[in-house]
Amino acid sequence: MIRSLLALAVFSVPASAQTHVEVVPVPVFPSPVSAAAGAALRSLPSAASPLGVSLPISLSPVSVRLVPSVRPVALARAGALGSSERGLLSRIVAWNFDWDDNIFFMPTKIVLANTRGGAPREVTTGDYAKIRGLLGKPGEWEPYAVDQDSFKYFGGKYFLQHIREAVASGDTSWQGPSWKAFVEACSRPETARWTTIITARSASPEDMAAGLRYLQELGYLKYLPPLENLYGVGDK
Repeated sequence: MIRSLLALAVFSVPASAQTHVEVVPVPVFPSPVSAAAGAALRSLPSAASPLGVSLPISLSPVSVRLVPSVRPVALARAGALGSSERGLLSRIVAWNFDWDDNIFFMPTKIVLANTRGGAPREVTTGDYAKIRGLLGKPGEWEPYAVDQDSFKYFGGKYFLQHIREAVASGDTSWQGPSWKAFVEACSRPETARWTTIITARSASPEDMAAGLRYLQELGYLKYLPPLENLYGVGDK
């Protein structure tokens, strides 16, 4: 979908959303960004910035490391954007979300192999994030390791199924720290259009869309991101 990165904007989300992407590519500019605007992008905050994060940017070729933040940054602060560019940026809102443990707490389990021939052990994605560095080391997790079957439940066919299971719990524990921001992003057609979801699951855009439509049918979401804005990193 994004053919070139012509501008960048940083948006604010709850600090608890540790992996929520904050640097959002904005792929629409009616005319090339001025040389001054390019210089402004290259000079945006370093590790000493008020955000307290590193924001390395290179425009030749464009590469951006996406980092979390808790406050917005205006490109116009650099004082080098033309009036038309500032005006366009002020009208663009784009959102970029990670799915697991950010938008949604899925019941999907990671299956850890037992290297000693014992039974495998299933853990949630949240638990895995805590113990992954302990696998194979002396202690409770020494016999366990990740193998080719560990992520077998992360295929696209499970995406809708696990959303159904989570919602069927009857409470809102499945709503992640970025859920409210995601609902807001989908509250209007013009913002839903610029909302992107990225997941490490091997889910196709169609698989993800099916899950989102289910949430829409239940009244949780008003509008949905377009199919081309749904990215399963593991999708082949």
